[in-house]
Amino acid sequence: MLYPIQEVPKKRIQQIKDAVKRKLLEKATNGWKKPVTDFVIRETVMGDTSCTDVYDIQPKTAISSGIPLWGFDAADLTAKQLSQVTASGAEVDDNRWVAFFGFADISGEAGALTGAADTPPAQGQITAIQFQRGSSVLDIWSTEHLYAYDEVVGITDTPIIFEESEAYEILVNATEATEDKLAVIRGYTCEPIGEGHFNPTASRNIDARAEAGVDAVSMLPHERQIEIVMRGGMDPVQELTEEQISRLYTRAKLGLYKMIVEAGDAKSVSDAKEKYFIRPLCAGDKDGLPDTYVDVNEDAQDSGYSSEEHWFQDSAVFTATGDLVNVIKTGETIADKTYVAIFGLSDRTSNSALLEVAPADAGGNLDFADVQHLYAYHDMVKGYTQRITYYKPNASFAYKMSVSSARDHHVMPLGLLAEPYGHVVSKK
Repeated sequence: MLYPIQEVPKKRIQQIKDAVKRKLLEKATNGWKKPVTDFVIRETVMGDTSCTDVYDIQPKTAISSGIPLWGFDAADLTAKQLSQVTASGAEVDDNRWVAFFGFADISGEAGALTGAADTPPAQGQITAIQFQRGSSVLDIWSTEHLYAYDEVVGITDTPIIFEESEAYEILVNATEATEDKLAVIRGYTCEPIGEGHFNPTASRNIDARAEAGVDAVSMLPHERQIEIVMRGGMDPVQELTEEQISRLYTRAKLGLYKMIVEAGDAKSVSDAKEKYFIRPLCAGDKDGLPDTYVDVNEDAQDSGYSSEEHWFQDSAVFTATGDLVNVIKTGETIADKTYVAIFGLSDRTSNSALLEVAPADAGGNLDFADVQHLYAYHDMVKGYTQRITYYKPNASFAYKMSVSSARDHHVMPLGLLAEPYGHVVSKK
């Protein structure tokens, strides 16, 4: 059963997601026989074989070739029939496990009643999704009832799981077949850290030291290890309780204070609280505004947006092929005696084309999230991840974005910065 997200309590939503992640970890570790700290969890990505970055599920026909973009090409659809939308003979890659738990229509076509007689449903509606493994039908989701709500999002407590090397087929039924369908089948992917998409080990260990006083996640009891490794993926703010968001900010602050103590810039957490001020991380044209509170220098500021104290990404920095591109000036580092925690994003762009994001450093990606599902919500595009990414003083800082169209964007990574009193804010 696929439940409209509006009819599921927020705490239950998180319980479902956690159960899906736990089941994936159990399968990936062969029933907990392998160390859970060797694995990571992220969103499942759809993209064709010419993608240069991450993809898991191959479409039959890619809406935009080479771009990891969720959607179903009209050429693959026959109206009012279940139509295969994944590549024939496609298999899950080795060392990868995929679980689908939800659906989101991001086309913005839900809804409108005209009052005219015999008005058909708005074009773009998807009525059913079927999942197959060979000749076996694993499940069929009826999605038509989700369109009673303007924001079309569904979640199930009976996820569909595909294991490594298993064949998969996804079939979609739509009310018409002349337009591409921009819809996300929400899922999580579990894979070994060695796959190379990102490595969150250092940041996870900071959490372990801050929360439990041990040197690394691997030193914690097994259940606690599972809990920390399960932190992954980007949750829309609409699916989180205020308490969950508050706890995330509290945990980020604790991690920052712990790093300050470990670096010798304070004697204890209480001493760090006395010496350090925590505020939101700010970006902008640092070259044009050298004496402001701008913390990191964004790349490719054009003449219309130079000397600006806000997050802005110029179209010139992106590629039109959906590649993950660093939007921070090359070689940018965190200031001396300054500590940073990154854990979300907010998009203020009109008609945004953002697909994926990845906090990074000079050594590679530190996290990765597919964020297309955030755009099913209309009131605000904002998401948080429970997997915080930390940066120490003088560390290389990068933030990568993938877009389907190389336009100007106004995307703000959400994060906190800790710096000594007196750098910007005076001690009261």
